[in-house]
Amino acid sequence: MEVTIDLARAQKRHPHLVQAIHLTLNARLKRAKKPAAVLEEVEWGYSWAKAIGNKGGTLNNLHVALSGKLGRRTAFEPLGALDLRHATPRDLLPPEVMDIYTAKKPQITEDGVAHIAAFDYIDPRGRSRRALVLGAYRKKSDVIMALTVTVGDEIGASGHHILLRIDGDHLIWSGMMHHKAQERFEACAEGETFRYRQQPFQCLSKSEIQAVISGPPRHLSL
Repeated sequence: MEVTIDLARAQKRHPHLVQAIHLTLNARLKRAKKPAAVLEEVEWGYSWAKAIGNKGGTLNNLHVALSGKLGRRTAFEPLGALDLRHATPRDLLPPEVMDIYTAKKPQITEDGVAHIAAFDYIDPRGRSRRALVLGAYRKKSDVIMALTVTVGDEIGASGHHILLRIDGDHLIWSGMMHHKAQERFEACAEGETFRYRQQPFQCLSKSEIQAVISGPPRHLSL
């Protein structure tokens, strides 16, 4: 990954690395019989990847280098060890890189997501969670499938639209809905039926959904 910084920041933080990159780029230009470049012509930034074979959290597992780019030529100088098997020490990680991994990501809120109904449940870790129901359909006589998102999950996280199977007092995680099935479901009006893989499914009304989810919090099983 890469992030751009200005020359002033690069020189203030890493004067020796800036000088080394400048020398490397000018050596390449000289071999190509091109005029030397001045520092202001170089595009500066940080480039990083995960260190090879390291364990631990992401911030303990990054190999970060200062980069200088001039046209198609790029030179790198690592902030820590040259060996890619060794991560850059945490105290050397620049704030631009730290911010990418530590910035709080937007989360699903009850006010921020249009939903039909909401209910509380207990997840497998014993935590109280709140699901927002985007819609629901009847799969069999008394088996209800609810398309939900959970308050507190990251917005846009892969798989955050989850099907929960409601069968009496049982609440069962049922994974993601196939995109073709979801398209048909979302186009289905209350009380109407959509079909997927030759099976009919009846879309529930708001009052039917509220009746199904009423009662004390259910325990979610996987």
